[in-house]
Amino acid sequence: AVLIEQLMLVLRLSSMSRTDIHFAFSRFADRLLHLLEADGPLSGPSLNAVLPDKNDTDYLRQLQAWLTQFCGDCVRYLRGTRQSSTKRLTAKAVQYIRQHYDDNALSLYALCNHLAVSMSYFSTFFKEETGRTFIEYLTDVRIEKAKDLLVNSDMMLYMIAERVGYENPAYFTVAFKKSTGMKPREYRKSFSR
Repeated sequence: AVLIEQLMLVLRLSSMSRTDIHFAFSRFADRLLHLLEADGPLSGPSLNAVLPDKNDTDYLRQLQAWLTQFCGDCVRYLRGTRQSSTKRLTAKAVQYIRQHYDDNALSLYALCNHLAVSMSYFSTFFKEETGRTFIEYLTDVRIEKAKDLLVNSDMMLYMIAERVGYENPAYFTVAFKKSTGMKPREYRKSFSR
């Protein structure tokens, strides 16, 4: 709002005609809307970019009100698009993790490379959306799969560790105990049928 007020003050003090001002704002709105449309169809009451009539006596005040509304609607649109985008990316990440949890080379780097996003951006929105970091989420998925195998199979522990993405059986045991409070053997004894 402060920047818009400063812009309007500059316009009032400038020698630009109303026609030139109207043309400049019309081009600004068209270009901005064109950029926003790249993300999908636009919606919103003032995103139609209809400027006030340049022949009105109170043109600059009306232009300021229009610009404030237009910029506010653009910001709201971008926030909504961003939230929608992070939800889609989170869903893709969760699906990828669930499909590749057994790969001991699965890493934050590999996932972000697959999604074509930076690791810092991904880490921020993934934690906001899931309440867990990538490693916490991956560990939870692996431990859940391991619990199922411990209860419903006779596989050796080192084979289960490998099956759920742990190259080192000792590390698997530590991660399992940290997550469940029990060692894998204890879990198997307690919950096996």
